[in-house]
Amino acid sequence: MKHKIKAMIALIISGSVIYELPYLSYIYYDLLLESLNINNTEMGILMSVYGFIAMIGYFPGGWLADRVSARYLLSFLFFQEE
Repeated sequence: MKHKIKAMIALIISGSVIYELPYLSYIYYDLLLESLNINNTEMGILMSVYGFIAMIGYFPGGWLADRVSARYLLSFLFFQEE
């Protein structure tokens, strides 16, 4: 039982981190612009490209999620080597 609770907590934390990352740019907007050495227009282009790629990625992602076990997908996503 404790193993299932730990696994659920790990999934909740990792899921919230995944969905929060793109929106942290609004919290640290000025610092991000300064550290990347870009202006507002370039940041807008970057966020537009991210949104477009995310939108396109939902289609094959949904198809893949229907055909492959969630256990295998999560294992692959969370334990990739860099």
